[in-house]
Amino acid sequence: MGIGTLHVRVTTNSGITPVPNASVVIDDILGYLAHSLTTNQDGLTSTVELFAPVKNFYTDTFVSGPAYSLYQITVSHPEYKTQIVRGVQVFDGVGSILPVDLMHLGGNVGLTQLDIVDIPPSVVTQGRI
Repeated sequence: MGIGTLHVRVTTNSGITPVPNASVVIDDILGYLAHSLTTNQDGLTSTVELFAPVKNFYTDTFVSGPAYSLYQITVSHPEYKTQIVRGVQVFDGVGSILPVDLMHLGGNVGLTQLDIVDIPPSVVTQGRI
């Protein structure tokens, strides 16, 4: 197995205002908890290492399948809608930042509301990894 890195940047107001103390949960494709984090004053999590297929494995002509691992990221904060981002792709040897922009609950504080974002699969061709 290879390793890719990810950190999450949580904001509101179309990316302008950071959201401190947001809960960020990273689950693998099977639903197992990979990491549980909290954002700092700048709306950033620490950088985490996540498993990904070794990139050299995918240069073999007999191998088919994605050259990345998939994760689901759930971001929550009591004052904002919870956002679930499905299909977050992590590649071996690649550092990534996932921007998440939360919507304020307004007068609906205390009610659970969800935003679900699905990231479509990447198309990575052989030899381009």
